[in-house]
Amino acid sequence: MYAGAVCFGLDPSTVTVRRSRQTYGVGVVRRFVRGRHPESRLVRRDGVDWCTGVLDRFVGAGDPVFVGGTVTRRYAPAERAQTTSVLHVYGSDSPDVQYATDAERCGTLRLHVPPPTPTSPAPPTRGEIQAKMTFGGTEIKVSAVDVATGQCVGCTIDFLSQ
Repeated sequence: MYAGAVCFGLDPSTVTVRRSRQTYGVGVVRRFVRGRHPESRLVRRDGVDWCTGVLDRFVGAGDPVFVGGTVTRRYAPAERAQTTSVLHVYGSDSPDVQYATDAERCGTLRLHVPPPTPTSPAPPTRGEIQAKMTFGGTEIKVSAVDVATGQCVGCTIDFLSQ
């Protein structure tokens, strides 16, 4: 009888679901909730209170993940006129991690949207970034798409090289 890793190495189609070793997510800002978020994370922008460094969890440690399964999230840029959106991907052994500072950064996605030139029309409003995690047998692929322009970037978290 072979162990799961040996079976996967001999025939990857034998393992279709596994348990996530870590909690994975991206760092985001969320509306600040007094009494729930620490005051040290409070930032005020344009009259709105925000909590910085919140970990938006895609999968928790111990959760089942299907090989080829995906989790998709949508985000708005922090500032309307920004030309670069950055998503840091984090991992933690804790299933209950709430903040990015309590996890380890394992990838970064950077979307650059050039400003318009004098002869080009103004770019569409940057209203949405779509982030996706796809779970493989020995890696997680992470991508981000600027929905308005279709520009896509990606990174891979490879567990064999760690």
